[in-house]
Amino acid sequence: MYKKKVDELRDWICRASTSSDRVLVLSGPPGCGKTMTVRVLAKELGVTVRDIGGDAIGVEEDMSSKFKRRKIDSEVSTIKKELFQSMRYKRLGTKVQDCEFLLIDSIPHFRDKEEFGQFGEIVRTFANDMRSSARLILIVTETSPSEHEQESNLRESSRLLRQSGDVNSLIPSDVLNNYRTTHLKMGAVSNTKMRKALKRIALCARPKPNESDIEDIVSSANGDVRGVRARSARIAAISLFHMLQHYITQSIEEY
Repeated sequence: MYKKKVDELRDWICRASTSSDRVLVLSGPPGCGKTMTVRVLAKELGVTVRDIGGDAIGVEEDMSSKFKRRKIDSEVSTIKKELFQSMRYKRLGTKVQDCEFLLIDSIPHFRDKEEFGQFGEIVRTFANDMRSSARLILIVTETSPSEHEQESNLRESSRLLRQSGDVNSLIPSDVLNNYRTTHLKMGAVSNTKMRKALKRIALCARPKPNESDIEDIVSSANGDVRGVRARSARIAAISLFHMLQHYITQSIEEY
């Protein structure tokens, strides 16, 4: 991620306790470092970031049968509960550490068009609430349709999946353009930056990958080392990717 964008993200977090900003939409292509940058900056600044995405599986006890049955809520319902729960608590301090940052690092799976619309309404309600100290960081991984894909041939689930990667479709325009919402758009990782990073990591790799492995990874990664397509580069890419995760995790722990 480019330094300018990192500085803008750091600035948003630092002024969260004193500004009227409630929602940060962080969008960009896969693998450009959106989620990792949020976590590294949170560690650096000493703030709490809580992930509220994913399925929530609650367990209810059926007293008549003495068996426990699972009650599965949709991801949208889970996110709604978490956000609305955070709105119950009023702002207590003026330091950034007094804020709770809620993170949705992957857009939920929408079961139908109604849930897709509900998600936008949930974000709107949260953005308009000014009482609590909670802030929402919403990460949107942009998707691009295939050149041969026709809208009329898409099933509703596929159409919703495509729209979930489009910020303008996912977030209502009045929310996205509101002064309480900030939208930071990240660019893809350039081949030059990826090559330099991989070469630095390769110095510590055992066995050490050769230059051709690194070039294969860079040319086929398309900005995201996790999506390496070249079969010859896949093993080397996986090795380097795990090493990259190790060094990032180590760097976070050393803050």
